[in-house]
Amino acid sequence: MKKNLFYSLMTLCAVLFASCGQEEIVSDNGNGVKAPVTISVQAPVNNPLSRAGVTVPDGYTMQCIMQLLDADGNTVGAQDIKPVADGKVSFTISVDEQKDAAKALFWAEYVPTADVANKVYDTSDLRAVGYNKASFDMTDAALMAACDAFCGKLETIGNASVTLKRPFANISVQPKNPAQAAGATNLEVKYNALSGYDILEGKCTATAPVTYTNASFNPADGAWFSNFFFAPADVTKFGGEVSMALTGGYERTITIRADALPLDVNMQIMAKFEIGDGNFEVDVEVDPDYEALEMKVGSYINAEGKVVRDAADAVGIVFAMEAIGSDVPANYPPELQGKEIAGYAVAIENVATGRQSLNTELLTTLIETEKALTNGTQTTDALFTGIGDVTFKTTYEKWVGEHTLNSENLTAWYIPTLVQLSAFMNTLFTMKDIPATGSDDFRSMSEFGFVNGKMFDRDVIATVNYASSTINNQGNISGVRINVVDGAVTNAQEAGIDVKGKVNQQALCRPMITIFK
Repeated sequence: MKKNLFYSLMTLCAVLFASCGQEEIVSDNGNGVKAPVTISVQAPVNNPLSRAGVTVPDGYTMQCIMQLLDADGNTVGAQDIKPVADGKVSFTISVDEQKDAAKALFWAEYVPTADVANKVYDTSDLRAVGYNKASFDMTDAALMAACDAFCGKLETIGNASVTLKRPFANISVQPKNPAQAAGATNLEVKYNALSGYDILEGKCTATAPVTYTNASFNPADGAWFSNFFFAPADVTKFGGEVSMALTGGYERTITIRADALPLDVNMQIMAKFEIGDGNFEVDVEVDPDYEALEMKVGSYINAEGKVVRDAADAVGIVFAMEAIGSDVPANYPPELQGKEIAGYAVAIENVATGRQSLNTELLTTLIETEKALTNGTQTTDALFTGIGDVTFKTTYEKWVGEHTLNSENLTAWYIPTLVQLSAFMNTLFTMKDIPATGSDDFRSMSEFGFVNGKMFDRDVIATVNYASSTINNQGNISGVRINVVDGAVTNAQEAGIDVKGKVNQQALCRPMITIFK
């Protein structure tokens, strides 16, 4: 199932960035002293793995609304509405307001600059967010992008960090046999949308009819329809029907039956269907393997640092979701030092099927790696300077040139340090008597298969070394050896590769990247 949908994931964080699938409320005003309360909000970013700044649709600005409530959930005073400028906005709750206010609700949305009244949502009451528009032109990319929004709540008034999240499921509908509808030039989508969203309770209290039209429709252009559906906490499936009327050179009304579309907050769902013969309604079934595109161990990521579903679209596999050892952002290039380490990924493949030579002569001048160097961005160049233009280096450089990265939140490819390489290998194999830490699903991923061309280079599989970029105290290259006895893996262990004493020592290479947020 393809993973690229109409809209990129975005997250709205207060003070500190968090994944848009998270919900975190922190209050540090516990001393009972009444003082003005300040809530600082950082604007949304392009995707969960990026801090690249706000991407606002053309002709729109972003605003954030704060609505105060008393202990019973009743509105206190007027809403405070502020523009989100330069990625930041803050709200202050005065001492007087705190006399009645016990909670706060937040909503961030895109607002048209030319006609504010034409914005997508009715936000006059954040306990009943509805639709301000009934009709949408799907050819208007900015309008469709402006259907996205973020919300959150503060349960106790105080200086706090509030993480806003998307209250929607993103649903796309796509036929498996679009050629059947060849000739259709117009598409009209209608349904009664869930509405009246209560941010405090996470529930909807109403429905509203909405219509989406596409007068430049081409059945072969991927998803026919994609948009955001409110996903209330008490609703697991969309209860209404969705009709898709095609006209032009092909006419048919296709109906997505009630309860066919799952509703989970921040999930991206692809509904696929077959267009049958004859003029009759078609029931749409949802692919069962939908999941949130959030970074986790085992996620595929592409060259833009985005989580994708299919290996064919990926460059790496996430194997760790926290800093390895003593690694910190300060160890990386300046452009990354103001960010946070989100995780690490190994390349989706080795740089070559077979082992590559590390030395054509005895290497007696390799310098021991400093203990303070924690990641391969700091050590790879020194390794290559030491070994020269041997096949291990030239093969790696050729592979890197063929696997370019395009994200300011990914490092360049590097050869991992011994600590990084060991951390990865321990997810797959027992090391130092520590059983493999990866889940069964992770270890069974095809990219880590116990076959030639995956983690090994010979059939029947045999013991093999992977090289790190760390030089040990004996002047040799440190690596991890996967031990195989009678064709079966027993364990893995850290082991020096004796380039100082033996010519033509060979090893496999699995590059890594560090992911930032």
